[in-house]
Amino acid sequence: MGAGDDRVGHGRARHPLKTHMEYVREDLAQIKEGQRDMTRTLAETSKALGELSSKVEKLPTKDDLWSWKLQWLAIALGTVAFIVGGIVGGLDWIKTH
Repeated sequence: MGAGDDRVGHGRARHPLKTHMEYVREDLAQIKEGQRDMTRTLAETSKALGELSSKVEKLPTKDDLWSWKLQWLAIALGTVAFIVGGIVGGLDWIKTH
């Protein structure tokens, strides 16, 4: 058991460790690839949420809808009053002539 035997013994001990480290490196490479995929997915999701948020901001609020309802109601009542007034005025004009 001289110096040469020591080297052989260390070589045998290093071989399984070296194989194990290769597996660890492969696992780390897979983890890094998974992280890259997740980063891409998160970036795409963030972009989609940003687009959705900008669309939601453009939607009318409940106050807007009530305001529009009241505006259309006022327009409808004004139109009815104008038409009824025109009919009544026209009939009165026909009656006097």
